[in-house]
Amino acid sequence: MKTIKLPSQRLLYDKVALTLSLNKRRKNSFFSCMVYDQVFKEYGGKVTNNSNQRYNNNYQFKIHGDNTADVSFYPINTKHNFFRIEYNPSKLKKEGRIKLRKCLIKLLGIDVVKRIYFEATVTRLDLTLDVFDMEPDLYIHVDRAKQSSIYPKSSGKPGSQVIGSKRSNCKITMYDKNELRKKQGLKPIGGNYQRIECCLRNLQCSMNELNSDILKHLNKIKFYRKDFFHDARFSKKFLSNAKSHGLNYALAKCNRNKRLRYRRHLEDYRTKPINVNKLDFEKAHKRALGSLVHREYQQLFLDQVA
Repeated sequence: MKTIKLPSQRLLYDKVALTLSLNKRRKNSFFSCMVYDQVFKEYGGKVTNNSNQRYNNNYQFKIHGDNTADVSFYPINTKHNFFRIEYNPSKLKKEGRIKLRKCLIKLLGIDVVKRIYFEATVTRLDLTLDVFDMEPDLYIHVDRAKQSSIYPKSSGKPGSQVIGSKRSNCKITMYDKNELRKKQGLKPIGGNYQRIECCLRNLQCSMNELNSDILKHLNKIKFYRKDFFHDARFSKKFLSNAKSHGLNYALAKCNRNKRLRYRRHLEDYRTKPINVNKLDFEKAHKRALGSLVHREYQQLFLDQVA
C-alpha cells in the first residue's frame, strides 16, 4: 500500500458565519418557502433553540451526511441583518459545499445567492491551522491578552489551551487533535497532530474582502517549551498559574516589573513550530468559499469597483 506523505501544516476554514440583508419582497418569498416546508422536507430541517438570543427564528438543516448548517432570520434587533447562516465548510467537503449553495438558492433565490460572496458580512470565521509534526507539550502566549485557560488531559499534560474568551474578537485555541480522534474511535494521524483555531469575530467585511492579512493572528502566537517549569528564576506561584491556567493568565497576575522579567526569561524556551509565510491562503480560501462565487456577478462586481 502506498503511503501518503502528510504536509507539515495545513490551513483551513473550520467554521463560517454570514449575515445578509434582504428587501421586503425577498423576505416575503423566504417566509413563503419556509411555510410550505419545501426546504424542511428535502434537508431534514428542525427548529433549534435561540442560543445566541439575537434571532427570533432558528433552524438547522442537514446538508451532507450528518453535517449541518444553522439558519437564523428575523433578528430581535432590527438593525441587524435579516438572514444569518453558520456552517463548517471543511466538514461539508466539496460535495456538501455545492449542496449548501443549492439549499441557499431554494431559500433565497439565485438573484440573492449570486451576491452573497460579495455582499454578505462575515460575522465569524474560525481560521484553523493543523500542524502534524509539532514538538509535544508546548505552551502558547499572545501579547496583551490577559485571559487564558487550560483543560488538562488525564495524564497531567496540557490539553486544550485557550487564549481569550467568547467575547473576544480573536479567541485562540490549541489542542491535541489525535486525542479527539481517539475519543471518536478514529485512528491517529501523523505523530503529534495539533490544531490551532483562531475564532475571529466582528470582521466587518465580505468573503470577497478577506485576504491574507488575517494570518497575522497566527503570527502573534508564541510557543514555549515546557522546560521553563524547571527554571528556578520563576516563582512557584507563577509556575502553578501557568500550569493550571496558561501563560497569559500567569503573566497577568504578576506586577509589571516581574512580568517583563519573566517574559525575558521565557525567551530562552521559545520555539517556532509553524511557518505562516509558507501557508497558502488563496488555496484555503477558494476551497472553503469558492462554491459561493457566481462568475457572472463576479465580473459585474469587478467592473463596478474598477
